[in-house]
Amino acid sequence: MKHIQVPPLTEKQLAVLEELYQKTKTHRYRTRAQTVLHSAEKGFKAEETAQIVRESHVTVLRWLKRYIAEGI
Repeated sequence: MKHIQVPPLTEKQLAVLEELYQKTKTHRYRTRAQTVLHSAEKGFKAEETAQIVRESHVTVLRWLKRYIAEGI
């Protein structure tokens, strides 16, 4: 399986993701923010994060690719 790693986050990126995770009322956005944070901060693979957030690893890979390409 392919491993995608989000590069280290800047302070601004981290602040935006943490705020999104903590304050959004949209479950999907919170889960996506959590996915990016797990990859960037803890180095989790898509399969590990997928188990935590209860999504398929394919979905997690898609979210990570999109974040890397487009940002938040």
